[in-house]
Amino acid sequence: MNREKFVKHFRNSVIVLLFLASATIFSFWLRELKWPEATIILTYLLSVFFTSRLSEGFIYGIIASLGSVISFNFFFTQPYYTLRVSTPDYFYTFGIMLIVSIITGTLTQKVTIETKLADEREARIKMLIEVSREFFQAMNLDQAISSLQSRLSHILRTEVFIVTYSLKEKQMVVYPSTKLNRQFQKAVDDCLKESQHLSIAINQDVLLRHHFFPVRSKTGPTGVIVIPQVDLTAAEKELIEACCAQLALAQDRQRWIEKQQESLLEIEQERMRVQLLSAISHDLRTPLSSIIGSVQTIVENYDSLNKDIILDLLGNVSSDSQWLLETVENILSMMRIQDGTIGFDFQRHIVEEIFEEVLSIFSSVKTHRITIDIPKEAVFVYVDSKLIIKVLINLIQNAIKYTPKSTQILLSAKKQKNMVIFEVADLGPGLSDGEKLRIFDRFYSFKTKSQRTRQGLGLGLSICKSIVEAHGGTIRVLDNHPTGCRFVFTLKIKGDENHE
Repeated sequence: MNREKFVKHFRNSVIVLLFLASATIFSFWLRELKWPEATIILTYLLSVFFTSRLSEGFIYGIIASLGSVISFNFFFTQPYYTLRVSTPDYFYTFGIMLIVSIITGTLTQKVTIETKLADEREARIKMLIEVSREFFQAMNLDQAISSLQSRLSHILRTEVFIVTYSLKEKQMVVYPSTKLNRQFQKAVDDCLKESQHLSIAINQDVLLRHHFFPVRSKTGPTGVIVIPQVDLTAAEKELIEACCAQLALAQDRQRWIEKQQESLLEIEQERMRVQLLSAISHDLRTPLSSIIGSVQTIVENYDSLNKDIILDLLGNVSSDSQWLLETVENILSMMRIQDGTIGFDFQRHIVEEIFEEVLSIFSSVKTHRITIDIPKEAVFVYVDSKLIIKVLINLIQNAIKYTPKSTQILLSAKKQKNMVIFEVADLGPGLSDGEKLRIFDRFYSFKTKSQRTRQGLGLGLSICKSIVEAHGGTIRVLDNHPTGCRFVFTLKIKGDENHE
């Protein structure tokens, strides 16, 4: 601070001397031209005006006024180069000149100061508006706080620290990022505890003081704005307190948004639990009842039933058991995806090998013709093969369920830039535009009059979408020609940093 005061004093002194010297030199030229003394007096008054306009502080304008009178007396009144005067009327001239100079300098300095204060006030208001806008629009509160820290540092011309205290995480965050020493930490704690502006000496140095301004939200003090080593004006204190209020509002708004999101998540989870329990109680009861009924019929009437009836009943038990197994697997997969506990084993795999494993699962299917179409050259994808095989199985099972017997289901893949496009196409009844928008929603089942199999829980396609998106891909449903649907999804050829 002493160095800044010295630089400021030196600059103002140079301004006084520069204009005084310029007025004197110019006045010598005017005297050579035989211009009257009144012109020289006006020249010195003009120098006082410019000195007062460019310097900071009333004292420099007064010094310029006294210097002008003394210079005029010394250089331009007879006898020259002395402070004596030839006639007493010069004293009156000197007095009037001094009074006019002081008044001119004082008024000019006052206008200069008011102009500067107005500019500073405008800059503070502009900064507060911009900070308020940033806090209101901020998706990331940390970035908005960092912006506030840099703006305050610029307008106060000193390093500013913003310390925020997270009630949820029970830890402090400092902007800009730095470690707090023990005395600094204690001062912050005291400010949070007392919840008022504190001016505290650091390192036992009375001259080295820091200002601590608490950020008070509805839940209590949640942060501190620290201004080191500066003498703050009343206007600057008001600015900092306004910034504290803006920050508190932003923190309250952020907490409200987080609570709202948590509430929405809880509502969604509860809604899903209710839907799942409802679906399980409704859809699982029927196959279980069918299995129990078929088994009881065989046990109670084994001797009276012929072989064909027993085989037919056992076939029903087998199909219902298989449906139950697939449904339970889908429920478990959905729960693991939702909880984030599903594991991914990303590796490079050949598309042809994935297709061969999928076809082996459907080798016993006689109702549909499942064909594949892949490039002749080997195509690699960076995936968890077990999960992608599950996606293809769900899509093919979905096609078998909703398409007429003896129709073709085409499983294809093609390379495009750094992606592989997979497609499962069928020749079924197709989907309306409204059904296409909802087909990947949880618990949504497509219904058709010609459907021959039991209605599912509507989880298969939702699981497919979650798995594909976890791989960084997209999945969609398109129309097939002349009829049917095409389920198309993309996968990466190479892995990224998150998967390697």
